[in-house]
Amino acid sequence: MGTVPETGWLHWQFAGGSMIPHGATHIENDGTFWNCTNGVWTYWSEVFGWCGYIGTVNQMFLNNKNELGTMYA
Repeated sequence: MGTVPETGWLHWQFAGGSMIPHGATHIENDGTFWNCTNGVWTYWSEVFGWCGYIGTVNQMFLNNKNELGTMYA
């Protein structure tokens, strides 16, 4: 198993066999990590870090997201 490089803004948590980016609040069915803070949604990119979501947040958007706190509590 490899190690994750230390950086000031990147921290990882290990849970259920997945490396979870620091700040992740949700996971999508395809494995994409999401953060929702005060209703603002961002998704995790291995290249860019947290990226802003510019689409509509409706039930269709929310249907394939699972809250991490409920999955790994």
